[in-house]
Amino acid sequence: MRFAPLTKAPSVTALIVEYRRAPEFPYPTQIEDMTSVYRELLARGYASRDITTIGDSAGGNLAMSTVLRLRQDDIPLPGGIITFSPWLDMKYSGETLVTNDAKNALVNTPFVKAMSEMFLGDAGRADDPLAGSDETLLDDARRLADRARAAGVDVTLSIVDHMRHVFPILAGRAEEADQELARISSR
Repeated sequence: MRFAPLTKAPSVTALIVEYRRAPEFPYPTQIEDMTSVYRELLARGYASRDITTIGDSAGGNLAMSTVLRLRQDDIPLPGGIITFSPWLDMKYSGETLVTNDAKNALVNTPFVKAMSEMFLGDAGRADDPLAGSDETLLDDARRLADRARAAGVDVTLSIVDHMRHVFPILAGRAEEADQELARISSR
């Protein structure tokens, strides 16, 4: 489990949601599944301030999109959102897709383009609202932080030198991943 280091505190309960995935279930079914689970948590007595949504890459998109849908539906928002290497730009316009392409074997422009088309299917649009320094999606994270700050949200953007896409999966094997997860867990 990628986020296991974040769930070690005795006061933390983790819930892993099996949501419907593209291409069989294109956007916005994933958001519908996540908002349904969130509403159920509230109905079971969990306080919104005690809930944090977490996701990496496309899961970072889903974490953000879920919170935006909750806000749109006037549902109390979670106390926190954690995204690792969030994939937010369905137009794949970030400069770091090009400038960091050679540094990142996992995510490149053709891959992001193909995944965007699969995710959106016929129902979505590329402009629907929906990191490490060598991250190809670094610009997505920067724009997210800038927009959130402009909206008055308390944001911590952590850019870890020489780390690539979703580097926290290296926990236990890379000191940078361990340090970053420990920093997040201490908040």
